[in-house]
Amino acid sequence: MLKNLAAGVVLLVMSVSAVSADNFGSDIYALMCVSCHGKDGAGKTPAGQRFKVQDLRSPAVQNLSDIKLYDAIATGTSTKSKEYPHAFLARGLTKSEIRSVVAFVRTLKKSRK
Repeated sequence: MLKNLAAGVVLLVMSVSAVSADNFGSDIYALMCVSCHGKDGAGKTPAGQRFKVQDLRSPAVQNLSDIKLYDAIATGTSTKSKEYPHAFLARGLTKSEIRSVVAFVRTLKKSRK
């Protein structure tokens, strides 16, 4: 199973290098994050519910500094999931790519109804 996961991550990272510079953060998010966090960031996916991911639109996440949000994505600090900790810097994303994801996460906000 670990080999399959590693192979999948390698393929995703290779795919990331092929995405356009336009909407780079959203493209990476779609490839690497949407399966748990969902398109809207709410985390209402089967994997998101299993890992109890935070709603990325929430004030708790949106009020994090860019550095704390970067660290959470890059190294897994401040993440609740021990079963699937974030460590995307070690999984092949570059610092620039992670900063692009941080910028994209900033665009996710709860809609006011």
